[in-house]
Order: sequence, then C-alpha cells, then structure tokens
Amino acid sequence: MHEHEIDLEAVKSALASRWEVEVGGEMDWETLRTELAKHLEQLITGDFERLVQAMYRLDVDESKFARALSEVGVTSQSKALAAVVLEREVQRIVFRQRYQQQTKPKQT
Repeated sequence: MHEHEIDLEAVKSALASRWEVEVGGEMDWETLRTELAKHLEQLITGDFERLVQAMYRLDVDESKFARALSEVGVTSQSKALAAVVLEREVQRIVFRQRYQQQTKPKQT
C-alpha cells in the first residue's frame, strides 16, 4: 500500500503519541518524514538505548534497523531510519483497519 492511500492523520497521530514528533497543521509526507528524522537523529546521538527500545516495541525488522544504521553519517542514518519507522507505522495502521473491518458485525 502506498503512502497516498493511507490516512495521513492516523500516521501523524501515531508519530505524535509514540515518537513525540511535533505534527502541527498542514503536513505532507515529506515534512512528516523530515520531522521524524530530526527526532531520530537526537535519539541516535543522545539516547541510543531509548531508540533501540522503541524499535523493539514497534517490532521493526532487525535487518532494516541495522541497514539504516549502516548509512554513513548520523543525518543519513536518521533519514533511512525515518523511512523504516514510517513503513512500520503504516503497516500497523493498515493491519488495525483491516482487523476492525473484519470484526464489525454484518448488518442484515
């Protein structure tokens, strides 16, 4: 599923609550990715243990996490990691939406 098919507001809400990312007013996907990358850069440089714990709670694939961190430079690492986090957040939202649709009682 592509970004444009996902409710941007649901992703913004997830990032605000789980990642403490400032998500005010009008934001597009690129702005959201940039803000998340800034936050992740702070975690990479200042609180790596918290970053690792957050990746674990989000259930990010370890190989994707390692690949993002193998980028040269903290800025590149944070941008790569932002893409991984957004991908996983979108997966969670899609799964939740599908599950809710399947569990709704059918009207007769």
